[in-house]
Amino acid sequence: MTTATTLTSAKHQLLGLLHALGDRERCQDLLAFAADVAEHITNLYGHADEDDDDNRDDDDTDFVLPTLDDMENRAAAREELAMIAADLRESVPVVTAVLESEAVTYPAERDGVRANMDQMSDLTSKNTVHVDAFLYDDATVDDLCDEGQLARYYCTACGTAKHVEPLNFISHSLSVDNAEGLFSRYFKTTTLPILDIGSRTGALLYSAAHFTTSPTITGIELNRDWAELSQTMVKRYALVDRISVLAGDVRTFRTAVEAATGIIVMNNVFEYFADTQEQRAIWTWLLQHWSATWIVTVPALESQWRACQLDTVEPQLVKAFQRRYVLARTHTAVDGEFEVSMYRRRDAGQQ
Repeated sequence: MTTATTLTSAKHQLLGLLHALGDRERCQDLLAFAADVAEHITNLYGHADEDDDDNRDDDDTDFVLPTLDDMENRAAAREELAMIAADLRESVPVVTAVLESEAVTYPAERDGVRANMDQMSDLTSKNTVHVDAFLYDDATVDDLCDEGQLARYYCTACGTAKHVEPLNFISHSLSVDNAEGLFSRYFKTTTLPILDIGSRTGALLYSAAHFTTSPTITGIELNRDWAELSQTMVKRYALVDRISVLAGDVRTFRTAVEAATGIIVMNNVFEYFADTQEQRAIWTWLLQHWSATWIVTVPALESQWRACQLDTVEPQLVKAFQRRYVLARTHTAVDGEFEVSMYRRRDAGQQ
């Protein structure tokens, strides 16, 4: 039987199930469940029509369909993550979620030169707005735009209608969809510890607790206000047995970094919060002290090291990783996106 014949048969079976259910409400419930399964598969494996070689994963992960238990657990996890996001939205500025105590800057403006970081090179405070992807999903962003709380465009020459351009949207958090794709596909049953450097909202901490079996999940966050908010959420949702949050510069937590032998995650961790010299100093320290098997980053390590000249200042330190996996794409701007990348230490054992 050919694939086309099998698919046609499956469609007939689906329609048969809908006919057997009979009433509209139960049919809609089944179709909603099917849509959830489709969303889950897309989050983990991408769209089937993506044929760009740059989008393909290099690993041998097999395509695995979820069980009913998997889908029920997923629904419960996403429901609680949505509740956490709603609680956080009550405590932070609307839309931007940038705290007054944060010093968020743009590399091109701060360093006085174009940042050498691919799509980030053209981002400035004038043409870019921060919208936290964990707190605000795409549907919510659309609603905010429709309500006039969030603009989609900016004027490059005030008063001139001919010079209107789309605003860039960036996030310092992964969305729930991206976090699900990362953790459920690659680390679902891991027993390795997870460390999120620059945990900010705590989005990856909560997601790791819901989408993996890691017993130890630690966040290090420079901003004490964010760390305290995360600690509040951890206590409120009874996650204290697995999640801990440390407040301060990562370099003051050498023991925690060296103990993180499993997975380290870093999402937009330094680029908007430290100048080039400081970034290089932090990276130099990290590469001397971390011992994780897996490193997950946004943007790619190569891009970050190139931007702060670490690859030329400390060329030997940056050779510790091999084989890059493209995990997912997270939108950062209108018509722009960059990749979530994963690396394995060259000297890592089989874990």
